[in-house]
Amino acid sequence: MKYLIVLVTIYYLTACATPPKKPNYDYFQFDTWIVNGVVLRPDGTTEKADIYIHKDIITAVIFSHEREFLAQMMRNEKKKGRREFKEINAKGNFIMPGLIDAHAHFIALGKNKAKLDFLGTNSWEQILEMVKSKVAETPKGQWITGRGWHQEKWTELPDELVDGFPIHDALSKISPDNPVVLNHASGHGLIANAKAMELAEISADSKIPEGGVMLLKRDGSPSGVFQENAMNLVFDALEKSRKNLSDKQKSEEWMKYLRLAEDECLSQGITTVHDAGIDWESAQKFKQLASNNQLNVRIFSMLSDYTIQNTKKDELKKHIEETRENRFFTNTAVKAYMDGALGSRGAWLLEDYSDLPGYRGENVTSIASLTKTAQISKELNLQVCIHAIGDRGNREVIDVFENVMGHDLGKARWRIEHAQHLNPEDIDRIANLDILASMQTVHCTSDAPY
Repeated sequence: MKYLIVLVTIYYLTACATPPKKPNYDYFQFDTWIVNGVVLRPDGTTEKADIYIHKDIITAVIFSHEREFLAQMMRNEKKKGRREFKEINAKGNFIMPGLIDAHAHFIALGKNKAKLDFLGTNSWEQILEMVKSKVAETPKGQWITGRGWHQEKWTELPDELVDGFPIHDALSKISPDNPVVLNHASGHGLIANAKAMELAEISADSKIPEGGVMLLKRDGSPSGVFQENAMNLVFDALEKSRKNLSDKQKSEEWMKYLRLAEDECLSQGITTVHDAGIDWESAQKFKQLASNNQLNVRIFSMLSDYTIQNTKKDELKKHIEETRENRFFTNTAVKAYMDGALGSRGAWLLEDYSDLPGYRGENVTSIASLTKTAQISKELNLQVCIHAIGDRGNREVIDVFENVMGHDLGKARWRIEHAQHLNPEDIDRIANLDILASMQTVHCTSDAPY
């Protein structure tokens, strides 16, 4: 069966929840009319239906015996000049509403489409071969980036590992003149080659940022693996290499990533994305594009906690309210991080990692900073969304939420992003406090080996 994806809101689900009452045909509005479609009803059955849409929102779904009567009436009214609308014939195809992805990094998705993609690899050797091919077509000195590797998915392991991760030696050998940085699938770790570490001026004595880890080889030298905040040592060098780009080039690059992300989402039937953490500059770009009707995917975006804490409140409040009712860009939430990911051992646990005794992960943002973000958000009526993976990390987020909002959390709709590992006691606390557990099923499949 062929599928037709409609770029409309998910309101269709409620439209079909119960058999619709006979609409007042003289008054309901529509500018787009989809005829001869097949829709899914809540009971699992399918039925022919016509769909009426006004300003991207479904105003009516008409089934069975009323369809032909109403269709004839509407065509007659159009012929007489009483109505103007676009008619789309679905030709018996299945019609579904656009999907909403509740946690994504939109521009990062576009960047990843432009990078080496390792999601389908199952060995370190495969990754090395892909990098080797990229080196052959890349000018010396230019950075090579990639993302998506996960050591737990490899069927063959390299000879030398550090805490289960590969070391940079083989990567450095095939790319002596090009700095290489390859992000872990979780986004909370990376491996860099010797050239990248040289440009970043990294050594065994480098000062590691709080909330970060640099793994060392047996001889005490950097392995090339960096976790959580330590990744910034490499990212800063990568960003420094882009200093010579003009503002125009940077803007064009950003737009390229935006369009790649849109194309990827729409190809999968995703028409709305919750963008988990953007800076002030990106927020202004999104807002401008939305005002010019130049966004093809709806963006519900969360400002970064850094932005919330370092922007003047009056300016921040003005921006938030301007986007609150925007149909394509809404910026009424804030994103912060409590801990890292399980796959990179960055999740903050109540007990030691079973394969790394004495280590429990750690928080990447201080409790004081998260509390400050929550207090500002309460004042500005922002939804708080805090990333927490480990059971200790989740418990600390619950504490912050309860301390700041008390029992008003249900109305505020504050979220724990991922809520992956929970102590049974904390499951009840989340329910009783009306905290939203914004979970993603992919974490079960990606982290199942742990």
